[in-house]
Amino acid sequence: MLRSLTARSSTRAAAALSSCRPARVCTTARQPLLQVAGRPSSKPGPQVSLRMASTAAAGGADPGAPAPPPPPPTFTLLSYTYVQDILERRGPHRAAHIDAAKAAVATGKMVMAGATGDPVGGALFVWAPGVDRAEVEAFAAGDPYVKAGLVPAWRVEPYMVVAQGSGK
Repeated sequence: MLRSLTARSSTRAAAALSSCRPARVCTTARQPLLQVAGRPSSKPGPQVSLRMASTAAAGGADPGAPAPPPPPPTFTLLSYTYVQDILERRGPHRAAHIDAAKAAVATGKMVMAGATGDPVGGALFVWAPGVDRAEVEAFAAGDPYVKAGLVPAWRVEPYMVVAQGSGK
C-alpha cells in the first residue's frame, strides 16, 4: 500500500532526496524507505511527492520490524431457526439432539453449542477452525431436530474472530 505526502520548501527533505532519482526507491538515515517522483509546481521552492513504500515491495524485509500477527482464526457457524412451538415438540428428539452436539464437542471439531433467544428461537453451533463445511452440513442434515421438522431453516457460514478473551 502506498501513502502520498508532499514536502514543500523543506531543506531537510530536499537534502534527503537529493541523491534519489524520480521513481527510484531510496533510504536515508532518518527517514523510512521512500519512493520519489518529481512533480511540477507553480509555487517557489522544491516540491516533491513522496510515497511510503513497504520494505517487502522494495525487495527486503525490515529486520527490526516485529513479525506480523497471525491471521485471525476462522470458525464455522451453524445456525438454526426453530419452529415457534419448539418447546412443546422437542421432547422426543431432545436427548439425541444434545448427544450429537456433545459427541462433536468430544472430538474437538465443535467448540460449543446452545439455544438462542428468550424464548428460544434457534440454536448456534460453533465449529473449530479447519472443520470442513461439508462435515458441518452433514451434521445438520443428520440432526434429530432437523429430521423431525423442528428446524425449518439453517445456514452455515464462516466466522472470523477479531477479538477474543478468556471467557471469564
